[in-house]
Amino acid sequence: MFFLSLLITLFAVPFFAYVAKKMGFVDIPDGVLKIHERVIPYLGGLGMFLGALPVLWKDSFSLVIVSSAVSLGLLDDIFKLNPFLRLSVEVVLSSAIVWRFVGFENPFYSFVLVVGFTGLLNAVNMIDGLDGICAGSVGITSLFFFFLSLDNFSKDLSLTTVAICLGFLVYNFPPAKVFMGDAGSYLLGMLLSLNFVANNRVFQFERFLPSIFIVWFFALDLGASLLRRTKSGHSPFEGDRDHFYDKIFRRIKGDVLKRKRMTAFLTYITVLPFPLLGILCKSNLTNLIVALVLALIYSILLVKTLNLFDYDERR
Repeated sequence: MFFLSLLITLFAVPFFAYVAKKMGFVDIPDGVLKIHERVIPYLGGLGMFLGALPVLWKDSFSLVIVSSAVSLGLLDDIFKLNPFLRLSVEVVLSSAIVWRFVGFENPFYSFVLVVGFTGLLNAVNMIDGLDGICAGSVGITSLFFFFLSLDNFSKDLSLTTVAICLGFLVYNFPPAKVFMGDAGSYLLGMLLSLNFVANNRVFQFERFLPSIFIVWFFALDLGASLLRRTKSGHSPFEGDRDHFYDKIFRRIKGDVLKRKRMTAFLTYITVLPFPLLGILCKSNLTNLIVALVLALIYSILLVKTLNLFDYDERR
């Protein structure tokens, strides 16, 4: 499954990049939110979607929902949909997945999963702002879900996500030759959220908390972004260039390519401790408490070091 998805992605991504160039689906730099140096095609996410099909075929319901999310992202790439419309559709899709894997017998737990699913979907979308960041971060995170998986579908899902991330990084690691677009970031957000839900079909604290640790980094950046924008009087739906990777990028000296590569590597290193804590803490309650304390300390250090709750410069 892993190698099949990897090979499909390796061949499909450049094909859709070629199609994107021919059809004019390209990302044009604007020097504000889009800081790349040249025009770059952005249909790479469709190639990743083809790579995910081998595992999605195993659950037709998931296939339909993930396909809907990719379609939503593609429409947003082309037409720039209203944020409230996007959010509404995301809630519907999240609710459908929670209903499929968990049900609504425990309304509070199901509600928490729907909110978390929707938030994680947007968090992944938000970190797709610099070469190699999104695919690398999701790939690392998904690998750790493999070690929590209890059934073959969950294991295949986590490894497939890793495979399509690796296949895409061949073309997206700085200097990027293709972007995934919102279609790709929605795909990765859905797969990561699906990993979470599939591994927590019944609430068990000793499994739920490790899963939280695995995706903690995405939640931290999302929460910091919403707080930062709200404090400054900006709309939570308005993009900015003060995500964690932007702040890392600004603190590195040298030419742009070197800074982008260093930012990608430092991001991977920054993401890694949270899922590691998730795996290490699953054995007993003492480890859970220790991991929680370490995660909180590490989060505070990141917030302070990178100034995550505030803008580095006046906008």
